[in-house]
Amino acid sequence: MLNQVALVAQTDKIVFSDLSVVAAAIQKQVSRDVSPLWNIQASVDAFAALDDVPLGYWHVLVDDTIPFDAGGIHLNDDNGQPYALVTYADDWSLTTSHEVIEMLVDPSGNRTVATNSPSPDQGRVLVLVETCDPSEAAKFGYTDRKSTRLN
Repeated sequence: MLNQVALVAQTDKIVFSDLSVVAAAIQKQVSRDVSPLWNIQASVDAFAALDDVPLGYWHVLVDDTIPFDAGGIHLNDDNGQPYALVTYADDWSLTTSHEVIEMLVDPSGNRTVATNSPSPDQGRVLVLVETCDPSEAAKFGYTDRKSTRLN
């Protein structure tokens, strides 16, 4: 199954050409790095406005502020459709990459796996699958040729 992801800037701080470069970089990242490990197929496309996004795409909206105390978050709407919100900042491309990958790997945002706790007195625990959290700091990210920051 091919998942389709739409990047839309709802801030005037991002020009469409920059949004397109980030979408292309994330597409490359998903195809080269995510797909082989997680068996996920996806297209990542930039759109100038939310009204331009065809039905069936998962939305990733970048705005000056979002209604959460976070740089980004992925959720599900009332119909169970995944979407993500990203707060505009200098590292918005890093946060967008982070949210796209986590949304693709765990569209419902509730996937857990059993593992040993780092706390010796807890034994086995369930942890949420947040694929980008271990590497989310900018120093662990990587860049494409145009210095687009990715997680």
